Amino acid sequence: MHIAFDAKRLFQNNTGLGNYSRSLVKGLQEFYPEHRYTLFAPKIVVDEKTSNFLTPNFQHITPKNQPAAYWRSVGCAADIRKNSVDIFHGLSHELPFGIKKSAAKSILTVHDLIFKRYPEQYSIWDRYMHDFKCRYACENADKIIAISKSTKQDIMTFYGVKEQKIEVVYQSCSFIGVNLGKIENTPLILYVGSIIERKNLFNLVKAMELLPKSLDQAVLYIVGGGKNAYRTQIEQYIAAKKLGSRIVFLQNVSDEDLAAWYQRASVFVYPSVYEGFGIPVIEALFSGTPVITSTQLALTEAAGEDSLCIDVSKPEVIADAISIVLNNKDLAEKMSEKGLLYAQRFLPERVTNELMAVYQNCI
Repeated sequence: MHIAFDAKRLFQNNTGLGNYSRSLVKGLQEFYPEHRYTLFAPKIVVDEKTSNFLTPNFQHITPKNQPAAYWRSVGCAADIRKNSVDIFHGLSHELPFGIKKSAAKSILTVHDLIFKRYPEQYSIWDRYMHDFKCRYACENADKIIAISKSTKQDIMTFYGVKEQKIEVVYQSCSFIGVNLGKIENTPLILYVGSIIERKNLFNLVKAMELLPKSLDQAVLYIVGGGKNAYRTQIEQYIAAKKLGSRIVFLQNVSDEDLAAWYQRASVFVYPSVYEGFGIPVIEALFSGTPVITSTQLALTEAAGEDSLCIDVSKPEVIADAISIVLNNKDLAEKMSEKGLLYAQRFLPERVTNELMAVYQNCI
């Protein structure tokens, strides 16, 4: 098969959608090298993350004499047809207009519908454009991949897509390796994620103040970017409550260093109220770290039944959950072992096999 991808995010996004795109394409080339793979990209960015995709294993197609944004949304449909593509996969909520005229079968990945669930977090224009493009893509795709059962339900609810058109194929991650061991006598709490209101970091910060005296040496390490009013509010709270020695923001953390933080953490807390899936959760599971997260469906899918899924709207509940894990070594070890076992369903080969089955059934 000749399989092509909308590779904008692969080349231009360092996290999130970019990581999904790189992981998916890398897995296909590794486990199914007999197929031909083409990357449609409005711009080729060369860096450490993209170097593996600049080899002869991949063909690259970029716009010629067309504005990049126009080509990605419209013009590339002609190039899809010209290059005799069998499958075109839109990796991030979009397909080019006119895709049905390209003769290729089209696959669409939908990660989440945050712009529908939390429209107030978007400008009117962004909300309209996300909705317009995603609705068109859902209506015109031959098959839709949802990255969780939660996202599948949202697609059906908001766009009226029939259930049989949607397949759930989970994501994998790159944090699969040797465990470095925990740091004894220093309870280390880890949060990884953007510092935005939906991620609910503020309640985790407030929970640190509510931990019992037996855990007054516990330190929360925060890995997350973004300077905004929400972060400023959190930083002001930390200063006012004199929590600066117990809450540390980490800057410029490399992937290698992040893997070490995951593996050495005593517990990973992800109090987000809505996710399409929750990659940081499975990164923690693969690292052998106990997970505390919310009861939102996508996060319970990612975390499994041996993680603690709680009401994250209440700082005192978060504090209680952290205390339970940090004060019960047997429980923490069980959560670590069972979580790592649960995470095997997200191994790259298994996820790639499920993805290839979708492609083959579409042809």
